[in-house]
Amino acid sequence: MKQNKSRKNISRSFLLPEIIFLLLITQKTKFGIRCANAEWENISSINANHISALAETPWGILAGEFDSRLFLKPPPTNALFLSRDQGETWEKIGLDGRGILDIKYYAGKIYVTTYYVINNSYGIFVSEDGGTTWYNINIGSSTNKIDRDSKTIYVGSTVDGLYVSTDEGETWREAFDTGGYTMSTIEVESSEDITLVSIASKVYKTLDNGETWNEITQLRNKGIVSFCINGNTIFAGSGGTKGMYVSKNLGETWEKIANFGDNEATKIVYLKGRYYAVKYSFENYKYWVYVSSDVGKTWSNSDPNMFSIDPIKDLIPINSSSQPSLLSSVIIGGIYRYNIPTEPAESPFLNTPWKYKEENEITDRITSFFDHRLPLLGYGYYSEPTGQVSTTTMNFLGMEAAEPTIYYSSHGGLDFGLEYGTEILASSSGYASYYYCKDCGNTIKIDHQNGYQTTYMHLQNDSLITKSGPVWVNSNDTIGKVGLTGRTSGPHLHFEVTKDKEMDGNFLNDFPSGRVDPFGWRPYDKIDPWSTFSWEDALGFHSGSTSLYLWNTESQEKTGIISPGTSPNNKNYMEIGNKRIEFENLKETLTVKIFPYIKPALNLPSKIEGYIENTSFILQVFNQNGIIIEHFDDPINMILTISPDSLKNIKPQSVRLYFWNQITRMWELVSSSFDEENNKITASTNHLSWFAAFGEKDDSNPPNTQIAVSGGQTNGWFNEFPLIQFFYENGDASEIKNTIYSTDDGDTWDNYSEPFYLEKDGVINLLYKSIDLNDNIEPEKNYVLHINVSGKKTEKIKVRGSLFKITQ
Repeated sequence: MKQNKSRKNISRSFLLPEIIFLLLITQKTKFGIRCANAEWENISSINANHISALAETPWGILAGEFDSRLFLKPPPTNALFLSRDQGETWEKIGLDGRGILDIKYYAGKIYVTTYYVINNSYGIFVSEDGGTTWYNINIGSSTNKIDRDSKTIYVGSTVDGLYVSTDEGETWREAFDTGGYTMSTIEVESSEDITLVSIASKVYKTLDNGETWNEITQLRNKGIVSFCINGNTIFAGSGGTKGMYVSKNLGETWEKIANFGDNEATKIVYLKGRYYAVKYSFENYKYWVYVSSDVGKTWSNSDPNMFSIDPIKDLIPINSSSQPSLLSSVIIGGIYRYNIPTEPAESPFLNTPWKYKEENEITDRITSFFDHRLPLLGYGYYSEPTGQVSTTTMNFLGMEAAEPTIYYSSHGGLDFGLEYGTEILASSSGYASYYYCKDCGNTIKIDHQNGYQTTYMHLQNDSLITKSGPVWVNSNDTIGKVGLTGRTSGPHLHFEVTKDKEMDGNFLNDFPSGRVDPFGWRPYDKIDPWSTFSWEDALGFHSGSTSLYLWNTESQEKTGIISPGTSPNNKNYMEIGNKRIEFENLKETLTVKIFPYIKPALNLPSKIEGYIENTSFILQVFNQNGIIIEHFDDPINMILTISPDSLKNIKPQSVRLYFWNQITRMWELVSSSFDEENNKITASTNHLSWFAAFGEKDDSNPPNTQIAVSGGQTNGWFNEFPLIQFFYENGDASEIKNTIYSTDDGDTWDNYSEPFYLEKDGVINLLYKSIDLNDNIEPEKNYVLHINVSGKKTEKIKVRGSLFKITQ
């Protein structure tokens, strides 16, 4: 077997340059890329002609050259190059003369596959310091492709198919039995869920990190040369006349994309909600870059003025937080950049549905998110699959976690934590109608006559704008008050937005497929799962909807550049609202993002019970290649100014800043202090996280409501409607904000204002509780009453000689 490998390596070393040389002779006319007045920009200042591979790393963009024309004077460098400024300038960093075939960056390591043998070393080279030093991994076979996941490294061979290593390259095994025959890897692509490899005329997949492999028979003999994995959606492109294929269920089934035709798709990448593919047209013999914004259903030319007669060897996304872009490498033509255009969003029209003090309240008051995975709550014909997805929630920032980090899975709207009795306002004008269900409680729905409907749940019985409808309401009209009707554990507003997908004025046929998140979808580097999800059930075929930012209030997040230096253009801090973030001893230019975030669920040391409003935020920092930085050597200083109103019922000396530890799922203390005179928190940390301020409550004791019931009784039954009166343990009703009661087991709640007669026959389970001025909520209490004003028979009956059988 080893002898066969050696023989095949030698034959490859001589044949490949000859083939390339013949191709160069036959293509006598070279036009390169035409790019006049186009969005593709030639940025090549690199001293190399045949850039074969590109990769993005924390140190910058890597470009590798493989040029077999060793007869040139001077000969090609065939080395690895690095750009630290988004491709404007390049420096050679090593592996001279080796011929770079593929590059992979993963978790601090750069992996490179090379072609030529130098000093008896060849194959894979690895660097753990940004390319300063390298070590060689020799698997005993010529290599051409490389990728990896968290457990396994996958290396393509030109003769032995695929090699895998599960011990960081110490040992290797062949994934397939070649039987001694040449089996060349064409492409390998990996994610944490699946790895795909194209070998000869077949495509294989593994779902267990390379332990077992299965052929994808639907892709046999399709000449697959490229893959793009984005969650469960996978594209496969042909290098011949078979076109492009897509799977939306992690490779289980595939369908051909008719709109792409029978053209080559030699590279496919995903960026900012779109897929991009290198398309070779057999009609005009040119390479183009095409784009799809609907998961491959339709494709259009990204720039009709850009084409190449020479092959586009690589195409990579640059996940820059300030300006996402694509880089392509073209034989002879160099490297080109395409800045992703920003599409105008649909016009916002929603106002905050309550009277707010701070604009940031629209996020600060969120307690539960819209789940962008599957917002199917309340839909009985299809449910989330069991497993991770059914226990986690993905919010509009693309963050996904289980409770208590993010609430809650399958949620079809947003929950805003508001005080009981808060007036709820129409977020925009339209026709308002009343709706009730056991889980929703009193609900108002508003058709805004623009293809959108908003829904407001859990409202009180009184102050509703209508109990029927429809009635016209203007923006900011009061439509109800925050209550506790329906299924709710505390006072809040459940707010939903539905899109009329058919524009037929009927929102019933858009449940739940028309549910959208009014905060839109923020991540530029991955697609919204709900926008591409589809399913079939007893009611037919359905598909999710695209969410756009619909609030009139501008997004409170802020993105900016910080950089070292003392000139007026350099600054080492970022400010947004009441927050200032300062970076000590800044060494490089960075992009900083601050997201004002939600009201946290309390998971704190026992005495720390009070969240300080408008202090929750997420801090993210990226280098100039868009790679997130999580830890700093030097301190990051934070200054938060606190509104005095936010300190109601809080002990000032206890106020501190905390960070959310995702591992322990607890809020942990940041080194911080509170200046009571100036109402400022100062804190210092060297890591990035979700931050929020908390303090001890002055009063955390809930009220203790007592009940007095009076009226005539016979044998324990009231023969007249009883008089109900509530009073309080300390006798001071002035400390009570609200007392509420329910006579239907909590489906609806009424406000108590004065003693009342309970005019209802039967066995009544009266529920009641109070909320004090410090928003401490009393645990629910109950009092059972037997009322028989109508004179129905109530005697006890003895049953003898009967057998009662209980079955489960």
